[in-house]
Amino acid sequence: NLGGSYKIAEKVGVTAGATLGMGRTMELTDDFGSEAGQFRPMDYQFNLGAAYRFVEWVSVGANVKYVGQKLFTDVRQGTVAADVFFMGEYKGIKATVGFNSLGGRVKDLAGRRWNIPSSLSFAAGYETVLWGAHGIEAELRGDYYFIEDKAVVNNPFCLSMGAAYSFKFITARLGYHYGAESSVMPSFGAAGLTLRIADIHIDAMYYIAKEGSPLKNNLSFGLGYSF
Repeated sequence: NLGGSYKIAEKVGVTAGATLGMGRTMELTDDFGSEAGQFRPMDYQFNLGAAYRFVEWVSVGANVKYVGQKLFTDVRQGTVAADVFFMGEYKGIKATVGFNSLGGRVKDLAGRRWNIPSSLSFAAGYETVLWGAHGIEAELRGDYYFIEDKAVVNNPFCLSMGAAYSFKFITARLGYHYGAESSVMPSFGAAGLTLRIADIHIDAMYYIAKEGSPLKNNLSFGLGYSF
């Protein structure tokens, strides 16, 4: 993942980013059972966005993105989608509501067109600093997914909650995402640390999930710079 954002004057912000995900390498064989090389499936995304604060404590943002997959050697698919969100902040309380991944459609091998998973999302959180040194954050988020194939995914709701504690140059985080077995994203937990050195921050996150989940025992790292 690679991304950045920049504030213009006091009311406008712009952002850009890219994501690349690579799956496990697969050995290929031809019709006669002979080795035919290797293949690695990929997911990728590119996005551009902008936000405008139209009153002191409320802003609106829109993000346009191209998302794609390389599923097999000769099978690719991609589409353009958009996110639109409103955000408000007042005395440490933050709230967000909007839509994720609207408008994107892809075609399966049979030629049928499908909407990519999109959702109505809301989030609310609170952050403060106690005694001038102890930072506290907490957030609750919910998603309602618009599902086409109810036989595959019949639970459209997901719920996430998380909390963070900061002291000097260290932040510790804990979170949990709830999703039923048949929801878009199953349940998992996460624990992480952030280290800040001057304007650089280093992030690490460990994911906890059930046996068989692709998130089980995953460890991710991030590197950021604020200026």
